[in-house]
Amino acid sequence: MHTPMTSRAVPGPEGMALAKKNGRLKGKQPKMPETARRSIRRRYAQGEVSLADLATEYSVGRSTIHRIVHGQADGKTPWPVRTPTGAGELA
Repeated sequence: MHTPMTSRAVPGPEGMALAKKNGRLKGKQPKMPETARRSIRRRYAQGEVSLADLATEYSVGRSTIHRIVHGQADGKTPWPVRTPTGAGELA
């Protein structure tokens, strides 16, 4: 026997606002905890390991480690914006 649902999804912006209010709208979660990110930054800065070694150790791609090391994996730091200033030049 099928049990009826007690609540229904609310479509559109109202549903998003309701989900956010109820703490159910979180977005994409980070691949690894902040403690691991700090360790990666520290070890790379001290020259202990390469990006490739860290990627293997943490089972992620080198690009993920690169974003962590260069401060662009937090979702708050934007990628550098390149604005054309002339023929083939980038600012």
